[in-house]
Amino acid sequence: PRDRPAINCPLCRAEVALSDRGIETLPSNFSATRLVETVQLQDRLEQNRTPKCDGCKENNAVASCCKCGGFFLCENCFKVHKQLPSTKNHSILSLDEFMQSKTSLLTANRLLLCERHPQELLKLYCKDCEMLVCRDCVLVRHKSHNYSFVDEIIEEEKAHLQDVTLKELEEILTGAKETITSVENTQATVLSNNEDQLAQMTANFEEIKCMLDKRKDDLSGEIGQITEDDLYPLQKQQKDLGALKINVENCYKFTKKTLQDGTSLEIMSAKKQMLERTKYLQELHKNSPTSPVTKPSTTICYQLDQLKEIFKNLAIVVDLQQCSVEDAPETFRVDELVRFHVVLKDTKSRPIRNACGIINAEVIAGDESVTSTVVESITEGNYAVEFLPKKVDDHVVSIKVNNNYISKSPLRIAHALPTSAALSYFSDSDSSF
Repeated sequence: PRDRPAINCPLCRAEVALSDRGIETLPSNFSATRLVETVQLQDRLEQNRTPKCDGCKENNAVASCCKCGGFFLCENCFKVHKQLPSTKNHSILSLDEFMQSKTSLLTANRLLLCERHPQELLKLYCKDCEMLVCRDCVLVRHKSHNYSFVDEIIEEEKAHLQDVTLKELEEILTGAKETITSVENTQATVLSNNEDQLAQMTANFEEIKCMLDKRKDDLSGEIGQITEDDLYPLQKQQKDLGALKINVENCYKFTKKTLQDGTSLEIMSAKKQMLERTKYLQELHKNSPTSPVTKPSTTICYQLDQLKEIFKNLAIVVDLQQCSVEDAPETFRVDELVRFHVVLKDTKSRPIRNACGIINAEVIAGDESVTSTVVESITEGNYAVEFLPKKVDDHVVSIKVNNNYISKSPLRIAHALPTSAALSYFSDSDSSF
């Protein structure tokens, strides 16, 4: 059942479902057990250089039996251990040898006792249950199963594990390493592409900035010239009016002074001069403009709405994984138009408009000749690519955006074989000769 508790293996991370009895039913890891026992035995020796015998529990130990799990033996028990038929061939080390050989217990082919029947050795292997069993286990739980003695099948099993399992693991390991290398290379490519894109973006915006600065300077120069042209007649008008004003003021002062302080003879003598001067000044004033001869003639109109739209679409982050070649035919015929579609989307899955200029469509025939292509916009984000094949060879079609392949590109379009009717026609024609 799915609600049954499970644990993850600390070594391979595989999830293992537990039975109702919990972790008791999990298989024993004899290698780990042997490692723990080795450490425990060495700790005993470090804490007490002369441990007690595990047999008699009285005398000091002088040796340790590797096959019995580091069983400590005194001198008397050691002699008995070497005489008993069941233990006389066991590997026994002195305490000094045991301490010097840290892997003695790990490498020893020691005997294993059954967890269900602690007095019985695990000597058999149940092939149906794929587990070590003792004699009592065979009689009770595995009576009808297929089992063998470990000593009889170990070489065959080791050979199978060596020839089959290890090779399979090596293949998996090789594939995993190749995939990891590919992923690492792809990561490096992604980072390199990111740096290239940022560098290109920076360069393009610097170029745009230079273009804007140049346009600003050009506009400034143009406005300055027009302003200078507008100021010239105004400055001339101002100069003429200034001169008229001075002449009128002088004439006014002279006439007023003469009328106030002059004698009758002096006034009459200057009358003609004053009248003529006044008439002259009246003519000048009459011929002078009464308003400025020019007004500001220029203004800068900024097409900001269009400019904002241009800047909005100035650079588009294209999602190459969402861009693809669609409806491409598998075959073609010479001099028959080939047409397929290209779909372009950005990183937010929005269609990319007005992008014919960024689509690079290349068609190469088998003889490496290039066939011209036409790209046109159909709908938003959907573009048609057309070409007219002139060669019988298969054609390779490459669709790139900013020199990057999109999905389903490149692709090969094969030349269509003649139809059965055409073959029949050729056959009939040949037979007539």
